[in-house]
Amino acid sequence: MSVSSKFTKRPLVSAIFLATLALAGCEDGDDGEAGAAGAAGVAGVDGTNGTDGTNGTDGADGADGSDGISNYIPMGLKRYATAPVGAEFTGMFLNTDGTLFLNVQHPSSSNTTADADGKIFDKGTVGVVVGEDFNNFPANFAALDAPIATADKEVVMTATGR
Repeated sequence: MSVSSKFTKRPLVSAIFLATLALAGCEDGDDGEAGAAGAAGVAGVDGTNGTDGTNGTDGADGADGSDGISNYIPMGLKRYATAPVGAEFTGMFLNTDGTLFLNVQHPSSSNTTADADGKIFDKGTVGVVVGEDFNNFPANFAALDAPIATADKEVVMTATGR
């Protein structure tokens, strides 16, 4: 018997950092030593590989390489939802009124994080995405980032609706 549950929208978090350095009346100093190369990426999911880091310039550290896992989305695809640890989405169904239903199959019984509605995804469930008409769904929605924190990994997250 399936337990019905609403899926909860998690806000996407982004940050932009800007810095300005003003030098007035200073002479140009010597360049610093070249920074060390960034760490190489680790092997990715489904045969994808991470990218190597870049070398630093003028004393700055090089950029780290990607891990090949958390940022891997095949070209042309956008991540709309994430399933809890151990689970997969199955049996997706779209009603004629634009309502999307998702099955969450075999999540880990060790998941302990409750979503905003107090649901813990430690057994299979059928959920409905509320607040979105999938018959008129925009192609330019903001894609969902891969979950990194344990709390985000143990719940269903969707890019739109709740």
